[in-house]
Formats: sequence, C-alpha cells, structure tokens
Amino acid sequence: MKVPDDERVSSIFASFRNLGITNWIDGSKDIMSADDYTFANFMTSIREHFLENGWARKIYRAEIKQSMKQQQRFVDYANQVIYHNIILKGTDHHSDDAKLRETFLHNMSEGLINKLETLATDEHKRI
Repeated sequence: MKVPDDERVSSIFASFRNLGITNWIDGSKDIMSADDYTFANFMTSIREHFLENGWARKIYRAEIKQSMKQQQRFVDYANQVIYHNIILKGTDHHSDDAKLRETFLHNMSEGLINKLETLATDEHKRI
C-alpha cells in the first residue's frame, strides 16, 4: 500500500522503539507536521541526531571497500556489499550500479579473478 507523500513521515512515528528517538519525535511534531516537511527532511534530521559523525564513510570503508575473502562465495560477498550500499542511499557514499560493478571487479578473490580471465571476451563483458 502506497502512503501519500503528506503522510509518509507521520506514518512511521509509531515504528520507533528507541526512547531517545520517540522523545525527539514527540518534541518535534510541530516541525514534522508542517506542509513543507518531507520524508527526505526527516531522514536527514534523524541521521544528524542519532548517527555518529562520519557513519557513512565508516560503513563505506569497512563494508563496501573490503575485499572478498578467498573461500567466500561471490553471492554472499555481493549481498553484503549491496546491503550496506542500500544503507548508504541518500549519502555521498552510495554507489550506483556502475560503481558497484567496479567495486565487485576490484575486490573479488584472486581465484574468481583468475576464472574471469579465462572467459571469452564476450562472456567477460556480459558478466
């Protein structure tokens, strides 16, 4: 069910269980109820108030830029990177599809790189 834009912020108020966040919401409802207060405004505010400085950079460096482990399955590695990239949506550290593909190619295990190098050019480009 799609929530109308003017109800998106208020529709998630009850989903928070953290006392600090619920108190912050209760104290800010006048601001958050304004017609020009968007969901993007809400997400920016919640990040500023409750996430430590540099959180996006830390996730990017620790999770997105890490190399695939030698015995790790590619699907597990890729899902981990994609999961953390979704968390980074709306930040300067979020990667588009082309950047994600580049990340995968630069950080995959040596064994997988060696297998890719044996593929025909057309097959390599398809992947």
